[in-house]
Amino acid sequence: MENKIPDGQDLKNEFFKIVHLKRELSIYLSKNELGKCNVIKKRIDNSLYNLHSKLAIVAENSSKYEQAIEQYEKAFSIKPDNIELLLNIGNVYEKLEDYVKSIEFYHKYYLLNPNNLDVIQRLMLAYMLNHDHEKALEYENIWNSLRKEVYTNGQKAF
Repeated sequence: MENKIPDGQDLKNEFFKIVHLKRELSIYLSKNELGKCNVIKKRIDNSLYNLHSKLAIVAENSSKYEQAIEQYEKAFSIKPDNIELLLNIGNVYEKLEDYVKSIEFYHKYYLLNPNNLDVIQRLMLAYMLNHDHEKALEYENIWNSLRKEVYTNGQKAF
């Protein structure tokens, strides 16, 4: 999901979509049409995910970081396969200067995507800001090694 700041209309639309889908779900439940209920449930989950993601972006851009974290975590509970949310949560904790928590979320992301130079650099910086220079150096070495590998492989491609 792009990090475009949603406006009030975006949020209202998402909310009313959820209300409409819940009404639809109750109709199909009363008719015992479970197949249609499952389809509607997936659409509700998708809309809830979108709503929580949008609320997180609004909160983060309003410097309401605790609310942003709460909304990102709700979105992640709906779509735990979206690992970008781990990065977003880590970024918000970094803004709060809670480097231990930012490291926790960056590391979760890193375990799922170990070749991402950006997250390695974020880990390096967070460890440095947390005064764990040994760990910062460890991630700097990983970053340099991976960067060299990417550069070398890129050169071979030409």
